[in-house]
Amino acid sequence: MISCVLAITLASVALYLLKSILPEGHIKSALRFIYGILLTLLIILPIINIKDTIPQSLTPEMPDLGQSMAQGAEIQIRQMKGFKNAQITVGAEDGRIVRVYILAKRSDSGNLIEFEQNKKALVRLMKVLYKLDENMIVIEPDE
Repeated sequence: MISCVLAITLASVALYLLKSILPEGHIKSALRFIYGILLTLLIILPIINIKDTIPQSLTPEMPDLGQSMAQGAEIQIRQMKGFKNAQITVGAEDGRIVRVYILAKRSDSGNLIEFEQNKKALVRLMKVLYKLDENMIVIEPDE
């Protein structure tokens, strides 16, 4: 910050000295134009580089959107009947969910008919919420 102020001050003093030495005319007006560009750069460059001086604690990293979506989907799946203790793998790419694999625990699922009903409900939910192709949702019972 101090070096910026010093650079602007030195540039201003140099312009003043050159203006007092040079006669009126095209050279003097060209000098004022060049000084204007130089002064503008001296003011703008520290502003552009200020991001390098901000402590990292003030600029937290943004979480990966795909990872956040995958975590949210996993929480949602666990809340569905029959999938509380399931092994869940959610794949995400480019900020969206692209595949879901669930290995449901037999103890959570109950009988086979109940498992199939829960599976159908979950597939419908995943298709609607995440616009997933049904083939990208795999739900199997553990044996």
